[in-house]
Amino acid sequence: MGQSFSKWTGLVLLAGWVLWTGGCAGKASNSGPAAPAAPSRPGPATADQRFVIAPELAGALHVVRVMLKKPPGGYLKIQVTVENMTTAPRQFSYRIEWFDAEGARLPVAGQEFIPWRLLSREVASIAVTAPTAAAADFGIAFVPAVH
Repeated sequence: MGQSFSKWTGLVLLAGWVLWTGGCAGKASNSGPAAPAAPSRPGPATADQRFVIAPELAGALHVVRVMLKKPPGGYLKIQVTVENMTTAPRQFSYRIEWFDAEGARLPVAGQEFIPWRLLSREVASIAVTAPTAAAADFGIAFVPAVH
């Protein structure tokens, strides 16, 4: 990933921790598993640098797979499969940033943290279509849920 993504990941984690320690309230909701998309670039999530997991979630949350699909002339579609590795329900928030072909962050409205919940040992997917055809890549950050 480029320099802009590295800067973004640090800012996202900082923002997440500020929200978490600042006492902002947010209620988690359970979004059901999304329909799987045909992958164009499946790969082991452990080697993928597109996601950031806050240290507080490192032992509980695991990104199983990241898949991308962009038909010619179409919009980028992503699917991030996440697993709760604990025996208890886990609440967290995530946010997706979009990047152009050169790795520059795209200014897109509505990129706030989204609360989510996984049940004990649950595996579910976050499936999203980019809001603009200029999106060529993405980054996703997972932070502790704000109570």
